[in-house]
Amino acid sequence: MTTPNPISNLEVNSSDKQPNTLSLVSAQASKITNVSLYSGRAEITRLFKLALAEGQNQVTIRGFSRTIQNDSVRVEGRGNASIHDVVISKTPISSNPPAWRTGSLRVQERKEQELKNQIASAKHARSTLDTYLSTLNAENVAFSQLGDRFADHALLARNLDNNILDLVHELADLTASSKAQNKTPTLPAEEVEETHLPWQVSINVWAQTDEEEAEISIIYAVSNANWTASYDIRADTRISGKNVIIRYKASIRQNTGESWVGVPLTLETVTPALGMVSPSLSPWILAEAKPEPIAQPHSVIAIPAQRSGYTSAVPYSDSMVGVPMSGMPMALPAARMASAHAMQHRPVIIGTNKGDVTATFRIPGYINVPSDAQQHDVTISSFEFNAPLLWHTIPKANARVYMEAKIKNESEYAFIPGTANMYVDGSFVATTSIPAVNPQETFSCPLGLDSSLRVTYHRQECHRIHSVTGFYKKSTTKTYTQRITIFNTKSTPIENLKVVDIIPVSQDERIEIKLLNPLLPLSRRAIGLTEDDELKGDRIQVSPGVVALWDGTGDPETNQDVVGKNGRVRWDVSLRPQEAVNLVLKFEVSYPEKLAVEGA
Repeated sequence: MTTPNPISNLEVNSSDKQPNTLSLVSAQASKITNVSLYSGRAEITRLFKLALAEGQNQVTIRGFSRTIQNDSVRVEGRGNASIHDVVISKTPISSNPPAWRTGSLRVQERKEQELKNQIASAKHARSTLDTYLSTLNAENVAFSQLGDRFADHALLARNLDNNILDLVHELADLTASSKAQNKTPTLPAEEVEETHLPWQVSINVWAQTDEEEAEISIIYAVSNANWTASYDIRADTRISGKNVIIRYKASIRQNTGESWVGVPLTLETVTPALGMVSPSLSPWILAEAKPEPIAQPHSVIAIPAQRSGYTSAVPYSDSMVGVPMSGMPMALPAARMASAHAMQHRPVIIGTNKGDVTATFRIPGYINVPSDAQQHDVTISSFEFNAPLLWHTIPKANARVYMEAKIKNESEYAFIPGTANMYVDGSFVATTSIPAVNPQETFSCPLGLDSSLRVTYHRQECHRIHSVTGFYKKSTTKTYTQRITIFNTKSTPIENLKVVDIIPVSQDERIEIKLLNPLLPLSRRAIGLTEDDELKGDRIQVSPGVVALWDGTGDPETNQDVVGKNGRVRWDVSLRPQEAVNLVLKFEVSYPEKLAVEGA
């Protein structure tokens, strides 16, 4: 279809032919050809096939979602015609109550009135029976007949009383049922459409000739639709090679008012947002700090109201100097403007659909997502990775071993943040979260605790020695020994077990600390080496399968100039099945005898 031109406008204005009017219902006259689902919204494409008459055609399509975003609607077409006008509006609702509601109300009212009439008649009969009994006397009833008369009266009275109770209960049930139906009525299809699908699109189309199957596509965005990523991560510690499987899933929820039945679905990871202008920096001003003024006692003055002839009494103080009497605000001083925090826009990541930062996922086949606000899971893809497994423990804080996997995303998909269910050797261990991971990027995935590695953190031993240096210098030296035992109960070997402990760090030159076992050097700067020099002995082979080093050595994310100065010692341990290893940390602390040392 084309855009309007002057010739077609003249034809429209000069023609006396009545326009061809088409009234359609969106869900019945179209099919959804695509749903692009973002975080918080969805873009829907509906395809309509219409029979257009030559000349002007007024097409009205009702039944669009209550969550439609009006400014997002656009109309496209194919055929020998042009689109002249598009109007989005609320579907007019009839002011007269529907026939089904009026008829139902009349039946309900009639039934209630009948019950009320029956109750009134039964009560009148009961009153008449009591009146008859009061008219009996010795002149018209023999004494021998009183028993029969009383028995007959009791029987009739009981029947009338039971009838009245039944009618009262039936009326109460009918009234309660009527109230419940008024609260949650079962609406017919046309009223459901008015409630949940209240919008309509009116399109003015000029056709050059009769068109049997002209195509019109309406693309629009709706809110109340969302998807989040979730993962199932399964790690197998008993095999090598492809030992980690990640199942990438999408959890979809939508409550737009229109169900998606048999639709092709595309998942978008980019978040549409406003405020795409890059920020700017304001001047950073330094000035002499002035003392805060001392608050003065308040007095009251009259200030004219801004838009009326009245005056209002407000507290006055020296801090109000500079406020105009008209009530109009003045600009803040520069110092206050500099100290005020500027509002920040929500950060937006822009990327391509190649998986660099954001990604587009096309779900194979067709799916059904009803408008019920419930979670519906679909699988995006499944991947197998060769991920090194790592174990680490800090027994001084907690004598348990934690396991993690270093996973490199070798797929073409970008992982977006989401929750992950973790399974190790077929058993569920924990729920964790996955960060944003681009292709070829590595991330750490915690796998929970490994109870098959047993760690014993023995009681620390301390020996105190008093020594004398020269004639007057007396010092105290304490030697600490910490033993750690680790036992591998697995039937498979363990590699990459990291054990971390700590020695104290001195902030006083009078307090000296020496590491005795393992004997590790300090960083390059501490021992006078440059980056080009080779640092020998930064790792010490303590025993077969055990290497000692300062924690952070060789780690690109750690400043190597401070390695060792934080006192953290690490052992890299490899264990055979059913093997135990003993680690020893020994150090001494020396300080003047009369110096009170905190923490020693």
